[in-house]
Amino acid sequence: MRSVDSLIQSERPVLFPGNAKIERRDADVFHVFFDILNYGRTVAFPTGYTANESHGGKVITEFRGAMSRPISAGGCIKFTAPFVQVQIDDGLRTQIQAGREMFITGEIRYRDNFGKRWISEFKYEFIIKEDGSEDIVWIDDGWRDEEDRSEQA
Repeated sequence: MRSVDSLIQSERPVLFPGNAKIERRDADVFHVFFDILNYGRTVAFPTGYTANESHGGKVITEFRGAMSRPISAGGCIKFTAPFVQVQIDDGLRTQIQAGREMFITGEIRYRDNFGKRWISEFKYEFIIKEDGSEDIVWIDDGWRDEEDRSEQA
């Protein structure tokens, strides 16, 4: 017979960031959008998120917000503006083209049907392509999904 913990682990939701895109809002301002998918077997109840814009190893801007829309098993939600807004002026654009890294990182906190709290982390890199256009790409080693044992959840 499986233990309760084994059952929860096998049946729980698992949130995973998916496709991302950026949209230019003003000359130097971009909004970042991305999907959050539930690869688990039960519904996820997101409670909040934190996202950071960082470049040169330093957090520049932090965004926080509440979430309340459940994500069904196999389901997906799309974050909409203003989830993350970044400013890329000509100086920073030149630095990114020269190799300076700029990341959007963060976490989504959620709970499951069993009352356990979970945290899913994500990481994307803002890039400037050879044609000068902007894009955001998933960084594979930036994802973590595990039980949230913090007091703030």
